Amino acid sequence: MTRINTPLHEARRQAAKQLGLKPTDPRVVQLSMLLAARDQLQKQLAAGKVVDVAALLKLDEALKAYMPAVESSVSVQLVPMTICARCRSEIEREPNPPPPDPPRLLPPPSGNGADNVDS
Repeated sequence: MTRINTPLHEARRQAAKQLGLKPTDPRVVQLSMLLAARDQLQKQLAAGKVVDVAALLKLDEALKAYMPAVESSVSVQLVPMTICARCRSEIEREPNPPPPDPPRLLPPPSGNGADNVDS
């Protein structure tokens, strides 16, 4: 069996792989046509030809229906380390304790009348 290697067939193989479906599935055929059309518009644009931007935007909107939504959540956990001065290995250490609370100022003592003695 010979493999057909036209841009449309290449787009169909790419779409089947991306969707995890058989190349004959109608969704794969639809996606491959959209990918091939976008590829042709990109080639025309790269060649300096005038491209209908509205058609390109419509094509991108249609492609979004087939593309999975990408969630961008990154979690980073910093682990405090110390490097041994002798062997240069990393040693896990406990994080620094939080700084102590600033000292509180006590309110002035309330007068008991001894300060205001009239003689």
